[in-house]
Amino acid sequence: MKEKIVEISSLRALRNLTRAISARSYGSPGIGVVSGEVGRGKTCATQFVCLAEDGIWITAHPESSPNWLYGDIAVELGAARRATTRENFSNAVGALKARPRAIFIDESDFLVSGTPRLQKVESLRALHDATQAPLILIGMSQLPRAIRALPQLERRVAQRLEFQPCDLRDTRLMADELLEIELSDELVREIHRATAGSANSIHIALERLENLARRRVKRKLHLSDVPEDFALVPEARKTHREPARADSSNVVSLRPSVGANA
Repeated sequence: MKEKIVEISSLRALRNLTRAISARSYGSPGIGVVSGEVGRGKTCATQFVCLAEDGIWITAHPESSPNWLYGDIAVELGAARRATTRENFSNAVGALKARPRAIFIDESDFLVSGTPRLQKVESLRALHDATQAPLILIGMSQLPRAIRALPQLERRVAQRLEFQPCDLRDTRLMADELLEIELSDELVREIHRATAGSANSIHIALERLENLARRRVKRKLHLSDVPEDFALVPEARKTHREPARADSSNVVSLRPSVGANA
């Protein structure tokens, strides 16, 4: 398989969100909330957009403190880490004012939920207000609900994006862009059904199929070429011939919502 990032619908939506927040007028809300279940490609997509848009990337932890947060941001911006929260905050603010950049914070659930959280939340608010730097908070599907319970952050949210499963077009795009073989439309539809649109599972299925084609010395695979007991993904063994449920859909739209204060 080719080593590349495929611009599926979720990644394009994330890039648009980041650019919209970065280009907003001074004083407008500048926080983006990106959420979704495991396996939908959030981390890969956000890291790619972070690099493409010259942002910085940090990861929160359960033990994260304001001093840790400001220190890590300062280091990523090329400043020194200091001993105190005040010094790290000053360094981070100074570096961001000298060179404005978007800040992507993965695992943001740890910053806005549980206890204690007030100091962590206030540290995000203070950084946003002092620098106007775009903050992209990334977490699980419960992240937006946690932020809605925090008025000091909620009113600064400009846009929200929930990663949805890949649609059929995304699955076909991944197959075309990543594989060095060709897959029939019928087989691509089966991949989409068997993986339920999980970007990670689609990637696994494509890699397994390319290995199968290599063993069979085939340049194109059809569904009929795949053995009955072949697992497209490990948890889907012996299921890839089962019919799709009547209420399933091959196309799932991804619509980022705009916050009320955008």
